[in-house]
Amino acid sequence: MRILMTGQSGLNKSKYLAKTEEIFTEEDIKFDFITVGHKMIENYYGKIDERTILNLPKPELELLHALTWKEILKDLNNSKEKDGFFVLNTHSVFRWHHGLFPTLDIDLVLKFKPDMVICLIDDVLDVKKGLQSRGTDIFNFWELFAWREEETWISKFIAASVAKLLKKDIPFFLLPKAQGPRTLVNLLSKPRSPKAYISFPITGISPEEAEIIGEFKSKVKESLIVFDPYRIKDRRLTVAYYTAEEEIKEEISQIIETLEKHERAETLWESYVDELTPLTLTRFDFSGVKLLGRELLSVIETIDSQIISRDHMLIDQSDFVIMYIKEERGSSKISAGCQSEMIYAYTNGKPVYVIFSGGAKKLSPWVTQFSAVFKDVKDCLDHIQKTHINKERSEI
Repeated sequence: MRILMTGQSGLNKSKYLAKTEEIFTEEDIKFDFITVGHKMIENYYGKIDERTILNLPKPELELLHALTWKEILKDLNNSKEKDGFFVLNTHSVFRWHHGLFPTLDIDLVLKFKPDMVICLIDDVLDVKKGLQSRGTDIFNFWELFAWREEETWISKFIAASVAKLLKKDIPFFLLPKAQGPRTLVNLLSKPRSPKAYISFPITGISPEEAEIIGEFKSKVKESLIVFDPYRIKDRRLTVAYYTAEEEIKEEISQIIETLEKHERAETLWESYVDELTPLTLTRFDFSGVKLLGRELLSVIETIDSQIISRDHMLIDQSDFVIMYIKEERGSSKISAGCQSEMIYAYTNGKPVYVIFSGGAKKLSPWVTQFSAVFKDVKDCLDHIQKTHINKERSEI
């Protein structure tokens, strides 16, 4: 089985794949991978590394890239070992000093004949840490968000295009790195296993509720391939600001007042103060990564829009949604996010299974009309066993 894996720089995909290889080795399953960028560095006649390879003249870089791909394909096609899994690790696009440029040649991808395309993603803050550790953190903060989106959608486009040209099914998966390599192992070794998007309250929950939700997630993962939207936590960046917003405004109130009173003769510009102005006068420290407020300002709206787009994509690649609704003083409490995910799944032909201890009679018709309700995880999983797992086995 051949897998094309994409993702932006800073993810340390090679280390992630090495851990995946360890799991497969323990299970006595053959697994190999090649990182195209590393192979290009090995093949170059001069002295380059991860920090300098993209400084090469573009024609020379494109030639090196094409020759490396052809060498990989030749070795792969000449290999006598056809069993197991082989992952070709690359980018779909790249950003550098001279802008954005593609790194996937559809003709070469057609020759590779992937059976699956996976785009690995992670929190942008963690991506930035990865770039810093390699000495390649040359990007504006907003570029890292844009790059993740570019990798995602171009990879999805490549999978769909190659599938049409080769006339074969090539599934595409968006995979949060924080879910760990076990999810990748399951995707590859159990491709027909049911895949579930799990939905649950995130904000405003107590430690006790968090423990219950953790148990819910663990039980579901025992028998299903799960996509967990909360493995990407970019919104912690905006939450940090919103939490400290009043404190920040109070601290710099005199500066803000001065700006608001500032008057000038008619010019091309004027001082302007809005609710996000304090961000331009701050700096945050996220576990050792210092982020200027103006950098956060450049993505504060993008973060929320990407959350919605990404969660929809995770639902699209799942067979159904399993939603946990918490009970509070005998009544249900469902978040706006969970409600929206339910409607999106329902209108896109995905079954929604709700777990609520109070039962269907205590839920709003805005929940029951779009879902099947179960009082506990066991009942829900028993239903999935009958309707999805057993059915899948009978069709094999």
